[in-house]
Amino acid sequence: MNAAGPSEQIHVQSLRLASGSEALVARVVARDGVAGFGFTLGPEAYVARELAAWDARARRASVPLFRLLGAGEARSVAFRSDPQPPFAPDWHALEQALAERRLPRLSVDLWAWGGIAPAQRAATLAEQAGIEISFVAPHAHPWEIAVCAALAAACSGSACVAFAAGDPAPIAVPQAPGLGVGWEIEAGFAALEW
Repeated sequence: MNAAGPSEQIHVQSLRLASGSEALVARVVARDGVAGFGFTLGPEAYVARELAAWDARARRASVPLFRLLGAGEARSVAFRSDPQPPFAPDWHALEQALAERRLPRLSVDLWAWGGIAPAQRAATLAEQAGIEISFVAPHAHPWEIAVCAALAAACSGSACVAFAAGDPAPIAVPQAPGLGVGWEIEAGFAALEW
């Protein structure tokens, strides 16, 4: 599903981050001219394009992502370091582990699972099983943290943002329309030519 609706243009570019690592940044321009941006710090561009489509859709509606995902008001979100590895993207294994009550908490890396829609589905299954869900920011990058915070704020059950590495200072749940990502924290973003 294209979260933005029919797209007129989709572009992906590589961006060197201040840390020296690489990100793939996508821009989706919908037929009505609304542009959205997405990213991944991994090697596959699919999730960057998917996030860009969600960003465009939320911008078009002039709402933050958590509202687009069904939450009325942002609720507080817990932030913590989590040494537990995220659950591998395997629906059958996840459903079986939940049915057998083998999980005290579900940690989901939305970039590994393929985007927002699969992460939301996993959160729904966790909520139905009565367990907490953690959305993992695998590189503890502020862009990842912002998206994970928006997803956690949209959950009706107990949800938090977990950092796979490090323990950065928590951020507020983004209130700006779209993903709420602070693109300006990476100087190279402004230099991208779309």
